[in-house]
Amino acid sequence: MRPSALLREALTAAWASRIPTLLVSLVVAGMTFAALFTVGRQAAQEAQLLQELAGSSARTLTVTVSRTPGQIPYSSVPLLQELHHAESVIATDLPIDAVNGALGEGSSIAVTTVHGDLDQGIRLIEGRLPGPGEVIIPASSVQRLNLDLPAGYLQSAEGAQWSIVGAFTAQEPYEHLDAMALSAPEADSSTLDGSSLHQVRILADSTHQVRAVQAATLAIIGADPTSIQVDSAAAAADTTQRVTDQFAGFGRSLLLLILGAGAFFVAIVVLADVLIRRRDLGRRRTLGITRSELIALVALRTTAPALSGAVLGTLIAQLTLSAQNHTAPWEFSAATALLATLTATIASLTPATYAAHRDPVAIMRTA
Repeated sequence: MRPSALLREALTAAWASRIPTLLVSLVVAGMTFAALFTVGRQAAQEAQLLQELAGSSARTLTVTVSRTPGQIPYSSVPLLQELHHAESVIATDLPIDAVNGALGEGSSIAVTTVHGDLDQGIRLIEGRLPGPGEVIIPASSVQRLNLDLPAGYLQSAEGAQWSIVGAFTAQEPYEHLDAMALSAPEADSSTLDGSSLHQVRILADSTHQVRAVQAATLAIIGADPTSIQVDSAAAAADTTQRVTDQFAGFGRSLLLLILGAGAFFVAIVVLADVLIRRRDLGRRRTLGITRSELIALVALRTTAPALSGAVLGTLIAQLTLSAQNHTAPWEFSAATALLATLTATIASLTPATYAAHRDPVAIMRTA
């Protein structure tokens, strides 16, 4: 029998057997709804939790010189920027206090030279990024420095001056920059010995790569471990991984339980159907349909209502979750619906095989 004819015959048989078709559809709809309402909601909560736990603060590595200066050379910054899993790198020199140069007194602000991906660590509010001998100041410090606009200049106690060319706000995880005025390095700063480079902060691209980034960073810097302080989110990344693994394990177990229960009920419905319709199936066998074609016929007759039930269960589950301010990802929903349909199809194979291997002559005599 041609596949198209077999499919047409299966759909006709499914329409003719409305009660078994309806039961299979309802069982699969209930199975899909239960899976999405429990495992789907858990998947949504897991995604939300993972987003919170995998924020920039959980992907940050900070290395600070604590004792002997010169532990972090300038030349290490370009190498750190080339790390495959480093999303951004910002290093700062030892800050110098400065005041509003026009007043010569008042509130002071720490001035530091920034190396690395400054544009990824801040958001400019006014002006432009600084060049050598220039600074941008935090937007929150404009009034504190007795300025009407981010313009003018800063001056240190030693007489060094920096022109103010803009204002900024720091972005995660570089909030520490909001307390400092930021200057650009001199063109030849890469040739210096790094004695004044004070801190480097690196943002990994994922929590899974924090430990790898930490190991690579320490290897590149090559600092004396007793002279630096390392603040790493590796422990938080490990906790995130354990939590998500536990969520995923529980979700898989629950999903298998739901699918197993659904498969059991589908198998019962299909078995009852083939027993009730044994005369029709026996007649098909006597007319020449092969065992494999009969198995395919029963399986396709189950798949059609299973697919409609999976779609119905998905829609009801999504509407219910939306009413509760939860939304299972549509990719997960589609995969669950497909899995429920496949489960129903597989569950029908055992009753179909049983029906295909019965003696058609004996069935026609006794039915």
